[in-house]
Amino acid sequence: MIHVVNDKYSLKKTIGGVRYKLIKALPDRIYGLESRRINRTEIAFASKERALIDAFGFYDVKKAADILAEQLKNMDVKVLVDYIARYPVQILRRRMGYFLEKLGVSRKLLGKIDTGIKGYSFLFDTDIKNGKIDKRWRVIVNG
Repeated sequence: MIHVVNDKYSLKKTIGGVRYKLIKALPDRIYGLESRRINRTEIAFASKERALIDAFGFYDVKKAADILAEQLKNMDVKVLVDYIARYPVQILRRRMGYFLEKLGVSRKLLGKIDTGIKGYSFLFDTDIKNGKIDKRWRVIVNG
């Protein structure tokens, strides 16, 4: 299935045997795009760094964290952190910051990411609702 993020439509469709899922997103979430020419047509794709953020939005957190660990060496970490800092969803910023720190990204660079000052978020989407509190990232490590 091919996921297409846009600011107008949300639907699933099969065209020529290929399944598409159009995902409507708010305009402040559509950034980090790269243009590629395919058959003389310019097509916009998410950059590697932006696609990694989408992994945390579309996949299970554990799977997304595994993808992050595997792909971090292929990323421009500064660009990734800038994109995370810009992302409007606080829980995603907290989770990605936590995992990036565990993977050895410098605290100075990660300082760009705003975690907010109120409340805590669960690190994983599970039924387990207790765990160790990470005050820096304002997450409860529940898995």
